[in-house]
Amino acid sequence: MKCFQKGFLFLSCLFAVSGLMKASELPQGLFGQELGRTISRESITEILKAPDGSRLFGFNPTHPEFPLEIFSRHYLQITPLTGKIISIWGTSKHLKGEECEEVQKMLVIMIRHTFSLDEMARQFHRGLVKGNRVMAAACMGIEKNLLVFSLTNMDLLQTSNQERKEILKQRRQRFRKTNR
Repeated sequence: MKCFQKGFLFLSCLFAVSGLMKASELPQGLFGQELGRTISRESITEILKAPDGSRLFGFNPTHPEFPLEIFSRHYLQITPLTGKIISIWGTSKHLKGEECEEVQKMLVIMIRHTFSLDEMARQFHRGLVKGNRVMAAACMGIEKNLLVFSLTNMDLLQTSNQERKEILKQRRQRFRKTNR
């Protein structure tokens, strides 16, 4: 029964992703959000801190790419000053790390099947890199049971890192002025 469920999940996801995005170009958006656009504050449901110290903004998807409820939560990572969407995430919690790894493997196969139709796309163990975008799936957390699927614009990620450095520099300068 469990094997049947996993097979059904895989085929459903493969059909959904393949039918949705039949191209060798990674998409600009997922779940109704688009990379590079300025975030709409009205659609934010929660704010969390990412492992790298940046903030993640929860949202409810307006355009589900998957027919099954594969991802229970959705997040955006944005640039700190300009508020542009760097990365779009979908996450799901699994009971065991092994279960998460199986779903991750299926997502990686779907990503490669859908987007690596040409040799310009570079595959890596968690997904695919094409131009300045990365689409990946990974199991994270202490128990490796949190599946994270993401689409990221690497140019905007660098911009975000530069903006964060500038913010820290300004904070240090203010701190020095007040402590003189």
